[in-house]
Amino acid sequence: MLLPDTNGLSVFGAALVYADAGIPIVPFDPKEGNGKKCGNLVGTKAIRELLGLVDGSLWYDYATTDKRTLKRWAKALCGFEAIATSPGRFNTCVLDIDRPALFPHRYRDEAKSTAHVLTRGKRRGHYFFALPPELPAIGNPAFEWGEIRCLGGGLVLPPYPNDSRHVARAGNLAVLPTGVYRGGGVVGPSVDLEKFCAKYKNMKYPGKLRGLVGLHTYHLNRTNPHEAMLKALKAGMSEAVIGFVPARDVLKTLRPLWTRSSAEFHSLAVWCATAAMNAETDDIEACSRRSKGTDSRLYRDKFN
Repeated sequence: MLLPDTNGLSVFGAALVYADAGIPIVPFDPKEGNGKKCGNLVGTKAIRELLGLVDGSLWYDYATTDKRTLKRWAKALCGFEAIATSPGRFNTCVLDIDRPALFPHRYRDEAKSTAHVLTRGKRRGHYFFALPPELPAIGNPAFEWGEIRCLGGGLVLPPYPNDSRHVARAGNLAVLPTGVYRGGGVVGPSVDLEKFCAKYKNMKYPGKLRGLVGLHTYHLNRTNPHEAMLKALKAGMSEAVIGFVPARDVLKTLRPLWTRSSAEFHSLAVWCATAAMNAETDDIEACSRRSKGTDSRLYRDKFN
């Protein structure tokens, strides 16, 4: 896999170049929301009908490398204003480094050598890595230095009208360091959600359920409904695994906040439960008890 150099190209021209490189693309509207809702076109029923898409799939399922399809979409939409991808769709993981000074020193050489896009400044940006061979995709956890974008994660690609992001290093992708991979929450075979709820039913900190509602509201004000619910469910299912809250109560608490299809909510819940099952319990507990900004208790009274 290569990250192509798209600097100086039009948005649609870049989309074709990414497609040639094997990177699946969806168009999106950069004027809506916070300008980074990657599925805001293909996630809309009217646009899906216009583009001839099957209703009911997640936005990143529509991402394509078929240039005939991209040309048809461009004609229907009168061009592309912005484009996005989902790294997990092409066996890739992207490190979204927002705070370079906090990024671990032991991985900085790999970050410098792999293909990357700079978004702001000399080091803030998106660093593309190939997933380790024969290992499954991983989740999208937050760290003190930034976030991982992989399975289901959305990524805005350059050129982009809302900022100056550009391809700073094109070419080959380094293999993701094992330490980062293991810290990302490996996703293995999907769990049976009913069995998961039956197994994880302890209630040690009931206040965390209120915190999940606040956590969801916090992210809903900053991102799209899918990502907001993903973060809240991921936190809730992780805390269920360590016995802080019952998994079934997590679902009962968050389900009324979801306005889209039941099938999509169920899919999100299964994914988050699977990620929680494959994560290290010590890491979950450390994050839940002490990590600033990720402990759901911090949001218990802010948005309720």
